[in-house]
Amino acid sequence: MLKTFFESGLAVLYSVSFCLLLAACNDSSHQTIADNAEGFPELSQLVAFSSNANSSHLACAQHYRESCLLEQFSPLGVEKNTPLTISDIEQRLFVSHPWMAESFLSVLSTLPSSLLPLFRSVSAIVIADDIRPSFYSANTATIYIDPRYLWRDEEEWLTIVPKDDFRDQFKANVSFLAVRQNVDSAGIPVQWISDTFSARNTTRTIEQLQPALFRLLVHELSSCE
Repeated sequence: MLKTFFESGLAVLYSVSFCLLLAACNDSSHQTIADNAEGFPELSQLVAFSSNANSSHLACAQHYRESCLLEQFSPLGVEKNTPLTISDIEQRLFVSHPWMAESFLSVLSTLPSSLLPLFRSVSAIVIADDIRPSFYSANTATIYIDPRYLWRDEEEWLTIVPKDDFRDQFKANVSFLAVRQNVDSAGIPVQWISDTFSARNTTRTIEQLQPALFRLLVHELSSCE
């Protein structure tokens, strides 16, 4: 059982995930993972969101398979010896489309301020149309975020490159049912909104984006510590 604690103002969100194993696999059920299953993003459309961003930081964040020198691309906590602000994080934010940064910063501003110190260990945050799934690169000390966590309407959804999550292929080896329940501080269930656009899911509010993005950030940022 995984329990994620989320606190924002008076609201407290608990995310509890259960994985119920329904059937084990045997050798005959194994399937070969495609050679290009990793689906490495190209990040060819990446730009700095802030006009104050360092251009050399963009080059380092874009080439996540190569290491950057610490003095060339230092983590936020190395440059700042004062508490981090959202403005500091914005200067290290690189995106393929402006709406991604706007949505990310809007959600971040509603999350607990206690989350901000976790960004001290990262050099940048990258959000691009061809990232799937999200990941952290030790080469660049950067987190790369799948924009499916952030789209708010159909126009934004259509800018995201259609791409399967390579991890879905592992489900062929083990059949299971994932069950998740989120409740607020009063114990009232909170709906977990799908990250896929559909006829029943055409728009999403900042409040609806909070739980999944918070869970992702805690996961990825804790990998950097």
